[in-house]
Amino acid sequence: MEETPTTEERRAGGDARLPEKVSLLRQKLGHKAKQEPKFRFYALLDRIYRSDVLEAAWAKVRSNGGAPGVDGETIEQIETSATG
Repeated sequence: MEETPTTEERRAGGDARLPEKVSLLRQKLGHKAKQEPKFRFYALLDRIYRSDVLEAAWAKVRSNGGAPGVDGETIEQIETSATG
């Protein structure tokens, strides 16, 4: 059975289907941004370039059908080039 996001998660742009660690990362970054609006995140690459974050992002793109980017590549083209 598929879980649906709570009202609070929808307001925060959250998704109940995200892995716990990814959800926690989003919550922490969002909290920091709200508590310190002038704070600037200069080094986020190490936070987002994690396999669990990238896998969750890909699953979300895949589940909503995605759209070709500025380069025109579709999800199917990317998946085909990755496997073959």
